[in-house]
Amino acid sequence: TENSLYNSSWTWTNTLSYNQVFGKHNLKVLAGSEAIKNYARNVGDRSSGYFSTDPNYLVFNNGTSNVTNYSGAYSNSLYSLFGRLDYSYDNIYLLGATLRRDGSSRFGEENKFGIFPSFSAAWRISGEHFMENVYWIDDLKLRGSWGKLGSQNNVSPTNAFTLLNSGFGTSYYDINGSGSIKQGFYQTNIGNQNTGWEEDVITNIGLDATFFKRKLDVSVEWYKKAINGLLFPQPLPATTGGAAAPIINIGDIQNKGMDISAAYHGHLGEDFQYNIGANITTYKNMIVNIPGPGYFDVDIARNQTGHPVGAFFGYDVVGFFKDEADVSKSAVQQDAAPGLFKFRDVNGDGEITPDDRTFFGNPNPDLTYGVNLGAAYKNFDFSMIFYGSQGNDVF
Repeated sequence: TENSLYNSSWTWTNTLSYNQVFGKHNLKVLAGSEAIKNYARNVGDRSSGYFSTDPNYLVFNNGTSNVTNYSGAYSNSLYSLFGRLDYSYDNIYLLGATLRRDGSSRFGEENKFGIFPSFSAAWRISGEHFMENVYWIDDLKLRGSWGKLGSQNNVSPTNAFTLLNSGFGTSYYDINGSGSIKQGFYQTNIGNQNTGWEEDVITNIGLDATFFKRKLDVSVEWYKKAINGLLFPQPLPATTGGAAAPIINIGDIQNKGMDISAAYHGHLGEDFQYNIGANITTYKNMIVNIPGPGYFDVDIARNQTGHPVGAFFGYDVVGFFKDEADVSKSAVQQDAAPGLFKFRDVNGDGEITPDDRTFFGNPNPDLTYGVNLGAAYKNFDFSMIFYGSQGNDVF
């Protein structure tokens, strides 16, 4: 086999920034553009069945079987316009805003571009006059934000196009019966012009605080992340054939919960410092919407409106058949025998059928938590991290 390839990637970025302080007002403005393009091409040949393995003999024309030539290429590009504004008054009232317009060649003509704004605000309570005599609080800030991000992950550069291929062993045929084969084509990829940007809409409301001369840090945050137009391979029936399924916008998902963390920084003498930190995050996941029929299956999981992502779906095992008497008094089940799994008759019709499949587990955790320990003595340091996940089912 011999192969030759080359690839190129270029990025062109331009930014313009403006910063100005007017008394207690601080203003920062940024505007810019960025263009990215990737391109590659390869060509090669392979052959086997050589009479000799002498390197001087190993050229493609001397092979007697599996003689194949091939080539390939890809190209994709991204173009973005963006702007950001940050404003603060007396370092107490903080505002920020960003706006992006992104265009990707991975999507069809009608859905190449997306507009993604975000906004944030914060109130540094510790900077107010009524906090001047509260010496045990070093910093106290209330903050909130809302933003929309675009994603093109998992989308190939050819996703919008239906592609065909050709090969001697797969699509050539002696269609006239004359002993002379004719070139034919077969479908390798099903295109979708309607696929567009996945939108991640994130909302946060939090409180950050530092106490006791920066010995204790505490952060409490409520978050919500909504994924609109989730990018996922389109489920296709087996009758579609062997062509690869396109990536499509298949539904809307929502995650929300609380995130709480605290850390204590201490020291013993001048040479020994230590840190103790802990965090806990609650997590609730739910599929908000999936186009008809309202669900799609992936292996043992069914993603369905009103249920969490990746929920286990199938026959619910309630135990084992103990003996023949147990088999005879249970719902009719194919190949039932002592020692095999017994499934739950969900609809109560006395027979185990595909209609008895049900949701029987959630792989998403109710909460995750962690503990971080660190210490340093002169030029030596030590750290440990513990992590846990609670409430998720395992199949």
